[in-house]
Amino acid sequence: MRLAAAFEFSDIETKIIRYLLENKTYQEIAVELHMSIEDVEEHLGEIYKKLDIFPFTSSALSKRLWSAASGFCPQELSPREWDVAKLIAKGNITIEIAYELGLAEGTVIEYRKRLYDKLEVKAGARDKGAVSTWVMEQLITHLFNQELARHLLKRLSL
Repeated sequence: MRLAAAFEFSDIETKIIRYLLENKTYQEIAVELHMSIEDVEEHLGEIYKKLDIFPFTSSALSKRLWSAASGFCPQELSPREWDVAKLIAKGNITIEIAYELGLAEGTVIEYRKRLYDKLEVKAGARDKGAVSTWVMEQLITHLFNQELARHLLKRLSL
């Protein structure tokens, strides 16, 4: 575990990083480690400090997350489903999503239904809140992976 030694991660923190790199959700990580989601988030805060990653709690987070969203699409979704999911996460309603993406409202409703079906299996829920949470987790994981790779390369080049 060179990563753990290099950054002085605890065993739990190392497991959380491994699960994040496997694109597991906070809920999945909490179940795997027999913890609450709040405990997982607390450990993530420590990981971010050790990696000197900009805290994911400021107003700059929104800009960084949506910036990370461009050119990224989770494997589970098609690019168009991801576009719809991101707009749901931003709080847009069906008619706004249809206008933004140049789609008919019925098409957006179908995409939303497919998202709910896919996420019911992953997150156990079928609502806008579950979609929003899942999108944010995907973006945070993606951003975390980018930051982790950047810090590892920086550390290895020293």
